Amino acid sequence: MSSRASSEPDLGATPWDVVVVGAGVAGAMVAGELARLRRPARVLLVERAAWPRTKVCGCCLNAAAVGVLSRAGLGTLLEAGATRIEKLRVRVLGRHFDCAHRGLAIARDRLDHALVERAVAAGVEFADACSAVLVPPSSCDRDARTRRLTLRTRGGERVIESFCIIAADGLDGGLLRGHREFESLVDDTSWMGLGATIPSSAGPERTPDDPRRGPELGTIEMNVARRGYAGLVRLAGGEVNLAAAVDPHEVRSAGSPEAAVARILSESGSTVRAESLRFRGTPLLTRRRATLAMNRVFVLGDSAGYVEPFTGEGMAWALAGAEELGRLLAVTALTEAEELDQAGARWHQWHQRTVRRRQTICHAVRAAARAPRAVAAAIGVPGVAGLIAGGARLLSAQTGRAYAGSRSALEPRGIHARLAVSPGEAT
Repeated sequence: MSSRASSEPDLGATPWDVVVVGAGVAGAMVAGELARLRRPARVLLVERAAWPRTKVCGCCLNAAAVGVLSRAGLGTLLEAGATRIEKLRVRVLGRHFDCAHRGLAIARDRLDHALVERAVAAGVEFADACSAVLVPPSSCDRDARTRRLTLRTRGGERVIESFCIIAADGLDGGLLRGHREFESLVDDTSWMGLGATIPSSAGPERTPDDPRRGPELGTIEMNVARRGYAGLVRLAGGEVNLAAAVDPHEVRSAGSPEAAVARILSESGSTVRAESLRFRGTPLLTRRRATLAMNRVFVLGDSAGYVEPFTGEGMAWALAGAEELGRLLAVTALTEAEELDQAGARWHQWHQRTVRRRQTICHAVRAAARAPRAVAAAIGVPGVAGLIAGGARLLSAQTGRAYAGSRSALEPRGIHARLAVSPGEAT
């Protein structure tokens, strides 16, 4: 990363126009959009972790996500740094079926790095290893034109002000913690996320002979068991990304994340070995916030809500939402509370109409993944596997049209045009 992106910025005199908390795909994307569309603008992007960092993620981009990235000028990154996905293999309790599936896979650290670099090039100031906490408004400043944040950096602690704040700090970020108006409602049946990387001893130009090292290039492998499921995809460097959703009780029963994922892989029929891998974890995955905008604060990405499983939808929601919120705030007078309230109402409507609607599909996929015995039995019935594969193809075909009516609707262009799926070739 360039010195401008990696060195601690001069926070300077406040207020900032916008402070974005969280440098994942949603936060970095919206920061870049705001700096590009609002000129001049003082935009600060802060990230709690030291940069660069890794994240638990499925690493898959569906057609909607590819469309947003292409419009953002990152087509070259996708051409050079992503692998093309052509097949989905589902293993369920020893049975399996394959179906065509279109998309891309890219390492999250590489994607996040590119989005932050794009934002910095547009004029965004970036501070890593910097935690942020929203200061509650006191009775004497409820009508103030700014909100305050406490930042804790390598150099100490300070309070800054901003006309607008965007919370994009993930599932369990600390920015809004303790603010009851932004309470996050966690599904009490939710599973936790686990992620690891299987290193490659062979280059990406050839498929390894040892099936214990993961699927071949161009294939997503979903392994479903009774207490969790694990997706694997080979990335451009030859390494395999493993992302799992696991019942927390299974992790405790197995004694460790490694043992829990190893059980899932074995039970599903996979030959991949996970015992020696080093896993990272997430909080419980499925959750939502009732309030997405209030009093100069907007909520974006996973911080606004998430529904398992890892299907590529989460990155599409984050990127499309960032594009939409950036467009919305670019034409809003940030100093005017009434205009920000109107923008907040429009943001909530867009999120309900676009993201929450797509989350209902993920709820259905989640229900199927939690009934592996029924799915495994169905696979064994002649013709049923074909119907399941056909449903998966239809879902893939419809993904690109899910954001119709908003700025985030897909436009055939570059690599995205080659991934476009017409109704007649639902793949």
